[in-house]
Amino acid sequence: MQSSITQAVNRIKTKFTLIYILNCTDILFTYTLLKTGNFYEANFLMRHIVSNPYLSILVKIIMPAVLIFTLLPHLKTDKESSLKLCSLFINVVSLAYLAINCLHIYYLIQILNL
Repeated sequence: MQSSITQAVNRIKTKFTLIYILNCTDILFTYTLLKTGNFYEANFLMRHIVSNPYLSILVKIIMPAVLIFTLLPHLKTDKESSLKLCSLFINVVSLAYLAINCLHIYYLIQILNL
């Protein structure tokens, strides 16, 4: 039987994977929608970044992967209370990315129906 900390770490790893996938699909959807000319980047921090594909890949795909792989080894040494706070934060970020991706899908469907 796994300890509660090991279980919490495994759940966080799974959530990190979900966030990473949602983050990657976000940039793909964003580029697709921007190419139509009918949309703009709503996130003012990302507006200048999405104008450069290489910078977008760095910021949205490579940097998060490095951050996740840097954080993962430290999770096993954290206290259970820290893991709960981390898990809560990850849940909020996951919901935000899920909402953003759903919005992108909605807009893509609207474009295809035109």
